[in-house]
Amino acid sequence: MRRMVIAVTALLCLAFAGSTYASTLAPTATNNGYTASFTVSGKSKAGSPVTFDEKLATTPATGFGAPYPLADILTRIQGIASPDAKYFPKCTVAQINAAGTASGTWDKVCPKGSEVAQGTVISAIVPNTTSNPMLSTSVAIADPCTLGLHVYNAGGDNLAYFFTVASNACNPLDTGAALPYPGTVASKGGYAVNNVPEDANISWYAGGLPAWGSLLSENLKWGDTVKVRGKSYSYIVSTGCKKSRAFTAQFTATNYTGAATSPTQDAPVSSDLPAVTVKGTAKC
Repeated sequence: MRRMVIAVTALLCLAFAGSTYASTLAPTATNNGYTASFTVSGKSKAGSPVTFDEKLATTPATGFGAPYPLADILTRIQGIASPDAKYFPKCTVAQINAAGTASGTWDKVCPKGSEVAQGTVISAIVPNTTSNPMLSTSVAIADPCTLGLHVYNAGGDNLAYFFTVASNACNPLDTGAALPYPGTVASKGGYAVNNVPEDANISWYAGGLPAWGSLLSENLKWGDTVKVRGKSYSYIVSTGCKKSRAFTAQFTATNYTGAATSPTQDAPVSSDLPAVTVKGTAKC
């Protein structure tokens, strides 16, 4: 688990359906700015099926034209859990990789019902050098780069993430340029804890290019249902909520500019910027 620095946050009210709050921290000269919000939909009674919308955003460090790429995202949301994940079909990083290598089908190999979240990511793909402190759009490889984000149940606490790319949505990158990558979700202390390390091919050596994949925004909706022997199970359920659900989102960025020896390589911990945690609440 990467280092944690708790940051003071400002709460801004958003106009979503239902009441929710965004937690926002402004950028500094040496770190990105960050925003996070979560909207949980459904009944608050324990055991009730729910869904939630996760919205994350990153703004450039002061004086930069693009944010530093991320090395890790860690979120914690109170009052929800995935006790019935075991009933959902599985699709692993290895399965998606094998399908892509063999036939180019990638996540189309995943069985129906294995997808537990989907949404959109918008990134800027820029040369991975800090020699140009502005990292301006004039030198961007793709800005914006629009990606579909798909998350699959991979068994146990494991998840498999994969980007899809529509035609010309992220030139010169296409579906499969960024390989699938793992994440985890687990229940700890009344929170659903989701950890997603950001490896080379989706972060600091994006799509196999000497480029930073700088996250601008991510909108991801979690929750699906499956039927097993006539009974319906929800991937996300409430564990109870009285007034509001607390959440945190911890972001760790990297300023690494080296070459990747493997698409799944992590940036050296020594290149991590101080982790930033934003905190907020979402009403039941």
